[in-house]
Amino acid sequence: MARDPHDDYYHDDPDRDERERDPGDDRRSDRARRAIEAARGRVAAPALFLIFNGLFGLVCVGLLSVPMIFQPEMIVKLMRDLAAQQPPGPQRQDAERRADQIEQQIQQNPMAVRVEAAIELGVLALGNVLAIVGGLYMRGLGSYGLSMTGAIVSLLPGLTGCCCTGVLFGLWALIALLNPAVKAGFAARRGPAYPPDRY
Repeated sequence: MARDPHDDYYHDDPDRDERERDPGDDRRSDRARRAIEAARGRVAAPALFLIFNGLFGLVCVGLLSVPMIFQPEMIVKLMRDLAAQQPPGPQRQDAERRADQIEQQIQQNPMAVRVEAAIELGVLALGNVLAIVGGLYMRGLGSYGLSMTGAIVSLLPGLTGCCCTGVLFGLWALIALLNPAVKAGFAARRGPAYPPDRY
């Protein structure tokens, strides 16, 4: 079969791929790009607060590790000081009784008290790390599953941040992740196998 001399011409043509590209690819690419930009705009703020809340929680865990693990006697002293500030009555007696019980536990088995405190702080640290990782993936539209994990973990009271600060940010992140536009952005970020118009 004779070789077409035009093949060499088209082979060396730098604009050949541009001319032969399917126009539909450009439309799909533009749609995916718009979906990604819209999703990033919706998740930027809640993802950032998930990260900051998790970092704040890790700082709190680090500060609590000193009295709870290394110097549990500080907890007893603090409880006694708080009880002494209360007016005489049943509440003061209950506070003093709890301080006596904790002091007795520390004296009887200090290692068990330290191990129990280390486990509790480890669970808190893990929750805050998951919140941070989820916020990072959420901000970059990386993994929808890990983003949801970070939001759900933050919803658990007292597990992330300080006290219940994570509940508000977790709820905010969860609402954003359940938005169809955000789901479409995650899908577009993953590639053509997950077209954004399926959401």
